[in-house]
Amino acid sequence: MKIIVVEDEEKTRKGIIRLINKFSDTYQVVGESDNGLEGAALIEELRPDLVITDIRMPGTDGLEMLESLKKKGIITKSVILSGHSEFDFARRALQTGIVSEYLLKPITADDLCRVLQEAEKTRMSNLLNGIDEKAPIASPEQLLGRYLEQSDIDHELFHLHIHEFLGFDAGLEFQAASVYLGASDNKSVSLLKDKIRLLIENDIQIPNFCLIELQERHEIVILLQKTDLLEIEEFWKSVIAQLITLEESDFVISWTSLPHLRDLKVEILSLREIHKWSLTYGNQRTFLKEEFIERAGSKFQYPTDMELRMKEAVSNRDKEKIYSYIEPMIAACRNQAVHPKEVTGACVRFASNMLHLAEVLSGNVTMTRDRNELFNLLSAAQTPMELKHAMRLAADYACKHVGQEDKSFGLIIHKASKLIQERYQTGISLDELASHFNITPEYLSSLFQKELGMSYTAYMKDIRMKKAKELLINTSLKSYEVAEQVGYPDAKYFSKVFKEATGLTPGEFQKLRV
Repeated sequence: MKIIVVEDEEKTRKGIIRLINKFSDTYQVVGESDNGLEGAALIEELRPDLVITDIRMPGTDGLEMLESLKKKGIITKSVILSGHSEFDFARRALQTGIVSEYLLKPITADDLCRVLQEAEKTRMSNLLNGIDEKAPIASPEQLLGRYLEQSDIDHELFHLHIHEFLGFDAGLEFQAASVYLGASDNKSVSLLKDKIRLLIENDIQIPNFCLIELQERHEIVILLQKTDLLEIEEFWKSVIAQLITLEESDFVISWTSLPHLRDLKVEILSLREIHKWSLTYGNQRTFLKEEFIERAGSKFQYPTDMELRMKEAVSNRDKEKIYSYIEPMIAACRNQAVHPKEVTGACVRFASNMLHLAEVLSGNVTMTRDRNELFNLLSAAQTPMELKHAMRLAADYACKHVGQEDKSFGLIIHKASKLIQERYQTGISLDELASHFNITPEYLSSLFQKELGMSYTAYMKDIRMKKAKELLINTSLKSYEVAEQVGYPDAKYFSKVFKEATGLTPGEFQKLRV
């Protein structure tokens, strides 16, 4: 802490400086002066952390010096020296806001030491908070939250003064916990936070704690000390038992013991990595880091049969069945996975194939824009509820595109479409259709263009391609057999038309079902 002493009595000034130098190496007197004018110049140049000045000096006195600096926007923590006869004057000076403390002459070592310690504490608070002297000091929980998430805290200073500012006993072991809030909504998060705080406050063996909500991370960080460490595991079990009764709550708690707080930030990062193991550990909601052991087991087998059933449901545009396969798929993965990445990886593969098939069947290429967002949600899922939510979103996208309802058309186009659906295998010409409705081919062609947005030929081709896709996905028919069934006697021509429509050959498309 940099200090400037302004005192016109040389003996007093030198005595103060000697005492300061004896107290601590952290106190550094960077300047001294015997008058207010020179003192103001020194303060403006050196910008000390603390100014100790006499209240009465010839020429410019201490208050005038500080007032002149204030007008220039230079406000430094200041202590004034006053005699007993000047006590009332000194007290009024405190009310101006320019001066924060006073010392009565003759100055004692204890009084000076106390003032320096108070000044150092305030300076440290401001440095840790990244604020100036005029701003309010953050609460311990705000300070701890900024330490964990932001870079504007001086970490070395924080480590030196963390016990003092957070109010913890350096002689007791610490417990750190990370509560991941998963798919909990805002109301559930608020209930969870309030419940946790109440449970901690009601435990008489917990003298100190901090509870910080990191909203962007959907996380609550807890730091506490418990006098009886033998009961700490039971404490977390009781917390789980109380929280699990809250409706719509989705959470995972990972915790650890710390001998000191220097590694707190690193430990919280480690605790966050443990959350995702809830995907493979059944309904377990709490994990102790020290006892956490990765399970060993057989090689993960992707549920291919589940994917085949899903593809059949997508190709049949069966929304109900598409949704019905989500939970069994997640369960099949969780029951055999050794590592949570196997669960999320399998779900990403399942969703990717579902969306790709829906895209191909519908011909809607805009779906690719939504894929990255969905896959990120699936990969980032850390609780079964989050995973289920992300998988349902993927199913929503698939159903939206493969299950769209037909638009309402005029009577002629409606009947024409029905006839084409019935006779697409053998084919029906535009002239035959027009004759059926006793209208000219030209007029029928204009109706197709007007109501369907495509020509009769394009519509016939579209119907045949949709039927071909369904046969390739749901049957084991050869490409030439599918070509015949959808009205293309020439298998090579069918393959060419199919690739133009889908970007894949019939054989490549058929591999989507494997």
